[in-house]
Amino acid sequence: MSYEQMKADLKVFIEQTVEKSIENAFQNNFARYAALSEIQAKDDSAKTVPDDSVENHAPINDEDELAKWNIKLNNKELQRRYLEYFSKIIIPNAYNQKGNNACYTVVDCLFSREFWTKMTWTGISRSDKAKRGFREYGNVTQLLGDIVRIGDPSYTAQQLELFCRNRLFRYCKSRSTSRRLRKSACRPKRSSKATATVEQNAADADDLCSSDDARMSGELSNSDEYETDSAGLERDEKISSDSS
Repeated sequence: MSYEQMKADLKVFIEQTVEKSIENAFQNNFARYAALSEIQAKDDSAKTVPDDSVENHAPINDEDELAKWNIKLNNKELQRRYLEYFSKIIIPNAYNQKGNNACYTVVDCLFSREFWTKMTWTGISRSDKAKRGFREYGNVTQLLGDIVRIGDPSYTAQQLELFCRNRLFRYCKSRSTSRRLRKSACRPKRSSKATATVEQNAADADDLCSSDDARMSGELSNSDEYETDSAGLERDEKISSDSS
C-alpha cells in the first residue's frame, strides 16, 4: 500500500469517527439542547417586550401599595420613564406659576382619590389613619415634585408640602365623593375693588386658591379629614372657643 493510499484511508477514518462522535453527542444531549433553546427564546422574547409598568400604572389606593411603589422608585431608570411619560401630559413650561394645577392632574393619575382619606402628611391624626406620614415616602414626593416641575420649573418642595396639606388632605373627603364633573384646579379670588390693579389681582391669585371640589361640597376647613397635628393650630382653636 502506497503512502498516498494510507493517507487517504486515514483521512476517511478520521472524518467518519468525528461524524459518528458528533451524532452520538447530539442524540445523547438532544433534550438538553431543546430545553436550552426554549429558554433562550423566552429570554429573547422578554427583552423585546417593552416594560409598560408606567403606562399601565394602577392608581395607588392604600399605604401598602404606596410603600411598595416607593421602593420601586429607588430605580432611577423607572423614575426617568415616569418623567418621560408625564412630559406628554404636563406640557413643559405650560404651568408657569401654576404648579398646583399641574399637581392636581398628576395625583389624579397616580393615586385614587380615596387614598388621601387614609393618610396624613405627618402621620399624626386623631382618627384611624396610617401611622406613617406621606412625607416619609421620599421617592414618591421627589417624583411628584419632579413631574410638576416639568410644567412649572419654579415649583418647590415647600409648595408641594403646602399643596398636599392644604388641598389634598384637607379636602380629601369631598374630593373622594366628587363625581368629577369639573377638573380640580386652583381658582384666583376676584378682587372686590373695581379700581384694583392688575398686579394686585395677580398677587391675590397667587395667595388665594380654592378647590372646585371643596366649593361643591362646602366642606369646612377644620373637617375630621384635615390634619390637625400642628400645636399652633390647636392653640388658636382653643383661644377662639374661649373667647366665644
